[in-house]
Amino acid sequence: MALLGRVFLAFLALSSRSADANDCMQKDRQLLFGCEGHREQYAEICCQVPQTWAEHRGFFDKQLKFFEQLESSGLSAGEITFYDSQCGIPLFVAPRGRSYEAFKKESVDHGWPSFREEEVVKENVIVEAGYNGELYSRCRTHLGHNLPDSEGNRHCINLMCIAGNVGNASLVIASPIPSPSPSAAPSPSPSAAPSPSPSAAPSPSPSAAPSPSSSQVPAPFHSPSPSPAEVAPSQSSKASRRLGCAAVALLPLGLLA
Repeated sequence: MALLGRVFLAFLALSSRSADANDCMQKDRQLLFGCEGHREQYAEICCQVPQTWAEHRGFFDKQLKFFEQLESSGLSAGEITFYDSQCGIPLFVAPRGRSYEAFKKESVDHGWPSFREEEVVKENVIVEAGYNGELYSRCRTHLGHNLPDSEGNRHCINLMCIAGNVGNASLVIASPIPSPSPSAAPSPSPSAAPSPSPSAAPSPSPSAAPSPSSSQVPAPFHSPSPSPAEVAPSQSSKASRRLGCAAVALLPLGLLA
């Protein structure tokens, strides 16, 4: 029995260590906007690049009441700076070049916080080229994806990943993007991002996406038909998770509440 007890305690320790390894976000202070209580569900999204998974559509608004928080605190009266949830560097400043009401309406209608080009802190955000190009910070935090429309770039962002406290990036960056050696290919930058692989099929727009049955497992938005490897591991927990800003119609409505 004593041996079984030790084995069980070792298993718990390894499980805890594994969960913590998937959470790169700030731990010395709580995440902002009510995100702290959702670490276990969403930390992996922010802490892995490349990333195809994301928050549920409407999570920031329906569950966290994000805009209600801004309005009740008075923050909606001016520009709001959003900081990296891992290292605390500034990533977006909004609203900028438009009204608060326009920022709010587009984000709520779309289902995720949506930022325009003027609102990006360009020295800290890498935007990969093309429709559905991935966004991540120079601290290697996944942020979301770019879904351009007729007005230009529209950056669809996970609130969990931009809910950090302002920090000293030189002290707290956990996994910075390494500087390229003379023989290495240059790292992507906002102005010169690599094109996506030719094998990556473009995603359907939200209006053109088909409505699946309630038993259909949603696929990463870069692949219309996932293989078992794309939905594993933890398929039971990920099957109800929204897989990209473009895939707004892939989930049954009950999963979006």
